[in-house]
Amino acid sequence: MENITLTEAQYKEMLTLIGDRIDYRSKHYKEVKFAPKDSICIGYEQASYGDWNYYITLEGEYVCTYYSIGD
Repeated sequence: MENITLTEAQYKEMLTLIGDRIDYRSKHYKEVKFAPKDSICIGYEQASYGDWNYYITLEGEYVCTYYSIGD
């Protein structure tokens, strides 16, 4: 198992997510092409036409990536 180091911002947001039971729709995610380096993947959703991956950045912001079947 790989150890990772969290920033304080990431840690605080992880605690918030645990309290929210990781409801992806309760947060605002900025869609990006690629997740920033050292972001923490907090989950994903699969659909028949593509997938969303959700992350917390080093600054504690929420971002998501979207991959369509056609990509």
